[in-house]
Amino acid sequence: MLFRLLLVLLIISLSKQSHADENDWCIPAKATEIEIIPKSNDIKYDFTKNKSELSAFDIDTLSPYAENIKTEIGGLMKGGIKIRHSYKYGVRTNTTTGQVCMWYDKIKVDIVINPKILIAKEYKEGTCKHQAVMTHEMKHIMKDREISSIYSKKIRDALYEHVKEKSYIGPVDEDKMAQLDIYMKSSIKTVIGKVKQEMIKQRKQEQMLIDNINEYNAVSDFCK
Repeated sequence: MLFRLLLVLLIISLSKQSHADENDWCIPAKATEIEIIPKSNDIKYDFTKNKSELSAFDIDTLSPYAENIKTEIGGLMKGGIKIRHSYKYGVRTNTTTGQVCMWYDKIKVDIVINPKILIAKEYKEGTCKHQAVMTHEMKHIMKDREISSIYSKKIRDALYEHVKEKSYIGPVDEDKMAQLDIYMKSSIKTVIGKVKQEMIKQRKQEQMLIDNINEYNAVSDFCK
């Protein structure tokens, strides 16, 4: 009985090994190249709008003051963090079976900040109040740069885990290449999208922490 069990296990093992050997031609010659490029573009400035116009902008920061206290918006930071990605795939064809295997040859992710600072035109350039608002808005830009750096690493790690889990996709019949391409695009988008949602949530929380009542009072008292 023991001999028969060992024989069955041996046959299963050899069958699995044989199946793996059949797909050796799928294994890519090199590991996937993953390039993550965080970039902060030059800051743009707009000092042409008044306080009323700035107050009309849609912002996601909540005022730290009580609801009955009227506040004015003297400055804003706009831009946010944009994530774009692209990839190139490798493909190998088995002329005997008419099948193909595909893999990620290179994945490129651009994480771009397009910062813009708006300061109310009531605060003329060169004045103390203008500088106080500028200093505050720069804190928001520096926070975006920090978040961009943190999530560059997180996206890289997530992509490495994804391609390590399955170094190639296939084999499939050659006429299924288009569907395979769609699957690969969708997989990458899902991996990056999951990290992006985490980034958006953390960014919102940390940007709101900058706009605390002590910071607002410090800006207000800066030129007294």
